[in-house]
Amino acid sequence: LIESVMRGNDRPLSQDQLQQWGKRVETTLHHVDPGTQDMPENRIRYRWNALFLQAMALLGRLDEAEHAYAMLFHHTEPTQKESQRAKMLQAYTVLLQVVRDCRGARAVLDLLVEHAWLNKYLIKAPPTDSLSLHAARLFEVAMSILSSITDPVQCLNESLHVLSRDRLGAMGSLLVLSAVHVGGNPLVLLEFIQHHSIPLLDRIIYIGAKKLARINSHDAASKLLGTLSPTLPHT
Repeated sequence: LIESVMRGNDRPLSQDQLQQWGKRVETTLHHVDPGTQDMPENRIRYRWNALFLQAMALLGRLDEAEHAYAMLFHHTEPTQKESQRAKMLQAYTVLLQVVRDCRGARAVLDLLVEHAWLNKYLIKAPPTDSLSLHAARLFEVAMSILSSITDPVQCLNESLHVLSRDRLGAMGSLLVLSAVHVGGNPLVLLEFIQHHSIPLLDRIIYIGAKKLARINSHDAASKLLGTLSPTLPHT
């Protein structure tokens, strides 16, 4: 239900609309509360918790929700890890949309950088297991939101002396990916990244260089490829 509501709205929902849906979901969940036994082994309880966190976000309790999301994401039972991660990827997809509607695209970028464990599903090679559909949906939503940031270079510039090098790399990677994904020109962004020696994964470098070559920025593409990890053969 929550995903259908968020997916069915191309334009951001107002905070009143979000809170109305949050109250509906929260009320429904209280009527079907499975109790606290066997947490996290109880699949129904884990799913209930994931839904409750989404209701919390819809109600505008974003700081509290983000902290709880992080805790539940890492609180998994080894034998049920894949199914539980699927529930959390669905939950994170909703969270990104709510944060966009309440705080804007830049806040979504900051959230993704802070919750670095999501890089596995966004920056690195996409998974090919049963999580692939949920990861693909998360990726599409994230890229759509991030591509609406009007000045990605300014985002990085403001974070140069605030974030660690790894987090700057994650931020830069997300911005490059979103630009390429929607058909934008990442040249200025990549030049800024190179100028400040912000680290990028080789996968992002290849994606950026491929896009630059397609728009006939061959010199820039060649320069970018020169930053590949020296441990890999340049073929």
